[in-house]
Amino acid sequence: MAWLAVALALPILLVGANLVAAGPAWVAGRTRPGAVLRSE
Repeated sequence: MAWLAVALALPILLVGANLVAAGPAWVAGRTRPGAVLRSE
């Protein structure tokens, strides 16, 4: 019974992690590298 819980939790956790990471990845993909590097 425990293996069933692990087998169901793994895909759910992977999808959740991808959803959480999608927002920052989208923002990072839209930034212009030149502007960011000049500001530092």
